[in-house]
Amino acid sequence: MNPKKILKSVGGVLLLFLISFAVAYVNEVLERSQRAERAEGGQKDPWADRRVLDFEVTMAQAQEAATQNGRDIALKWDAVDNSQTSKFRATMTIRRGTAVLTRVMDISRQKEVNAEKQLIAFLEPPDVRGTAYLTWAYKDPQKEDDMWVFLPAESLTRRVAGGARKGPFMRSDFSLEDILKREVDDDLWVLDRTEDLGGAACYVLTATPAKASNSSYAKKIIWVRKDIYLPTKVEFYEKNDQLIKTLILGDFQSVQGIWTPLKQETRTARQDSATTLELSQVTYNQPLAEDLFQPQNLKR
Repeated sequence: MNPKKILKSVGGVLLLFLISFAVAYVNEVLERSQRAERAEGGQKDPWADRRVLDFEVTMAQAQEAATQNGRDIALKWDAVDNSQTSKFRATMTIRRGTAVLTRVMDISRQKEVNAEKQLIAFLEPPDVRGTAYLTWAYKDPQKEDDMWVFLPAESLTRRVAGGARKGPFMRSDFSLEDILKREVDDDLWVLDRTEDLGGAACYVLTATPAKASNSSYAKKIIWVRKDIYLPTKVEFYEKNDQLIKTLILGDFQSVQGIWTPLKQETRTARQDSATTLELSQVTYNQPLAEDLFQPQNLKR
């Protein structure tokens, strides 16, 4: 029998046992409260309602976990951006101690049958103008994604190999791996719990790479908003369970009917370093040049 089916079956039995136990406990609390009320001449146990309420919340969370799993939520998150193309201007501000670097870029994306392609072209400042990154993120999780970088100073396009993707993206707190689109099945998903974060009800997911060699992160813990199914916080961890960095997403706006986080900030743990990414001029489903996402055209 498939091990995943066995685990799912065992998990379902355990969940039913816990729910049955909770129901029995709530009934016992109510019965004891009623007996105490009768014995004390109608005075009600002041803690009974609180205990019942706590268990009702727990029951609701357990039932919610039973109806969907982590992968279900990740699929809904992935489906939020239902566009075929997108384009926007991004301003990236890097702060390290008292030093501040600002970079401006245009980002274009296009979804194709077998891959999602992305072009990042730097506009400012002059020392990085013309630098461009091209990524092809394949839908097949068994196929390694492609990445190229064009360096105008060398007038050369280079392929970025897997090991080099652990490095920083243009000296920021984002890594080259972070700019690649990950497919849902590139990771294994677990719904850990539900909780509020910043006033928004969230699912808390843990994502671990389906193939350890496919990511420099051992795991990610992700807070996904229940109302719009987009992440609002992501923690990145090393293999020794040490926090590497934290990504906070905000300024969510509906653009052409697609919820979009217009601001992101990544802070590196144990360093006085942070990078903010702010989006503007966001457009969806506008025609893009057919040859825009070809590595041989990065030089132009």
